[in-house]
Amino acid sequence: MDGNGPSSHVQWLLSRMIGAYACADQSAECGDFAHHIHMSRCIAEQLRQVADTGRAPCPHGLYDFLDMVDRTTSGGQTPEDRELLGLMNWAHRLYEECGLQEQRVG
Repeated sequence: MDGNGPSSHVQWLLSRMIGAYACADQSAECGDFAHHIHMSRCIAEQLRQVADTGRAPCPHGLYDFLDMVDRTTSGGQTPEDRELLGLMNWAHRLYEECGLQEQRVG
């Protein structure tokens, strides 16, 4: 496992997504919430592009996760606290699954 393979890129993007959600949760009071949610949407688009190429092994449920991100944040919507926590937990599970996939391959 060299840490530079395609699944590592998916895992790295998922870690950025988790960070964006954590920052959004912490910044809800100071007004940066929308910025972090926008960042999460940009990362979701990058994840979809990587997954669509077929070159990176993606964790099971990635497309379902990305669809849920689209539904909860489309049109400038901001997710409620429980939705944000759910998305963050889901991203974390996908992140962990990427690590397991890379261990099996490596």
